[in-house]
Amino acid sequence: MNMSPTERYLLGGAIATGNLIAMPTVDLRLFAGAREAAGTGTASFEVETLDDLMKAAVNKYGEEFLKILNASRVWVNGESVDKNTVLVEGDEVAVLPPVSGGL
Repeated sequence: MNMSPTERYLLGGAIATGNLIAMPTVDLRLFAGAREAAGTGTASFEVETLDDLMKAAVNKYGEEFLKILNASRVWVNGESVDKNTVLVEGDEVAVLPPVSGGL
């Protein structure tokens, strides 16, 4: 879902459903060392901001995941964003650790 920063702010990360406000469900995709540390390549979380998501993931996956996260790039829908970015339903967040290799 492509939204401008203003649209994200106005939406506030929550989706109105009748009289209830539900937190958006976002997908977390983990690659390389992040996937190994978490023991999974994908997970879904109900959170409001990217920072909330990262805290929830660290809480779920532990200290080794935190070490890798601190050295990783984090993208939302293929774009580098600030940790205070408000997430909306269906956003895809990718944790991309540095990789090495080659010939």
